[in-house]
Amino acid sequence: MKRVNTGNTSGILETVWRNEGISRIDLAKRLGIDKSTVSNLVGELIDRGLLQEYDVASASSLGGRKPVKLRLNKDFGTFVGLEIHPDFYRLTVLDAKGETVSAFHAAVSTTGARFEERVLEIFEALRRRDPLAVTRCLGVGLAVAGIVDPFGGLVIESTSLRMRNVRLLPSLSRALGVPVCIENDANAACWGEVVLERKSPGVPTSFLFCQVVVHDDPANVVASGVSVGLGIVVNGRIHYGDNFSAGEFRSTGWKGGNTFQFSFTDDEMARLKTDAALQVRFVRELSSHLLFLARVFNLNNLYFGGESDLLRSNLLAVMDEETRRFWPAGDSPCRVEFSTKGADAVCFGAGCLALTNFFRDPIH
Repeated sequence: MKRVNTGNTSGILETVWRNEGISRIDLAKRLGIDKSTVSNLVGELIDRGLLQEYDVASASSLGGRKPVKLRLNKDFGTFVGLEIHPDFYRLTVLDAKGETVSAFHAAVSTTGARFEERVLEIFEALRRRDPLAVTRCLGVGLAVAGIVDPFGGLVIESTSLRMRNVRLLPSLSRALGVPVCIENDANAACWGEVVLERKSPGVPTSFLFCQVVVHDDPANVVASGVSVGLGIVVNGRIHYGDNFSAGEFRSTGWKGGNTFQFSFTDDEMARLKTDAALQVRFVRELSSHLLFLARVFNLNNLYFGGESDLLRSNLLAVMDEETRRFWPAGDSPCRVEFSTKGADAVCFGAGCLALTNFFRDPIH
């Protein structure tokens, strides 16, 4: 796409994306730029196929020309979100409005030594399934478990993928031929929730996202069990910490030698999927940690995503019980919810990150 020579273009696209139906007049007010500049830029974006006019809004009380509503052309390109684990991956294709076009997942072995090669193979699989999704792709969001520097394109450490200080960008962008961004998996899911809430009124939200991953690979690439990753959003912004390790969870009951983050032995973890008593114990251990954080940070929401269906019934009951313990007066401001994207929460969020970056960066 040919570059538009103005710093205001990205602001216009993002504002229309977040406020479908906005008029040129309201765009100028929100962005603080003159009406003629907005009109010229909007006209150019319409000519390029990025924006569309539709419906005539109600006339103002002063009469005059009725403002025309603007929206994104959702078909001008696609954005791909890819979540990679050592034993499987999930992929989502979004349109320009952030709506899911397609999604699929597959069991596949991946380690740091073959990471870039594996990403290219996954895109070839997508090309075979949906050629247009690849040829029209404008950005890719990549999510992995571990400590990730999204600004430097660096996987600082991913124990599960056996990666340490691996810089994926910009080489992966060159290999795919489109802008690529990377993020921790739970933080990627946070991007998805932020985008889903972008039209909600009021102050920026603060929430915790708990990403649940079930490992049960017959080839024993990783041990069987359940791991979690946390994403923290405060006042609408992801909290990374000084070394990008915010959200790296480990239970206070963890013991040396345990593969997973909890007090559970590896044998207990291997039986978690089928042992109801172990599931209740697991949920209680997890819930007490999450609600402690919700209380300390005064969070609005606590989301569960990923493969949380295994624990859903126990989570609802135990979280309700633990909430009363942390807020005995019954005044908890924190709502416990399950992500509407379920197991696809991370790859959806990674795609939303790519979409957000597209609107915030200069367009080519």
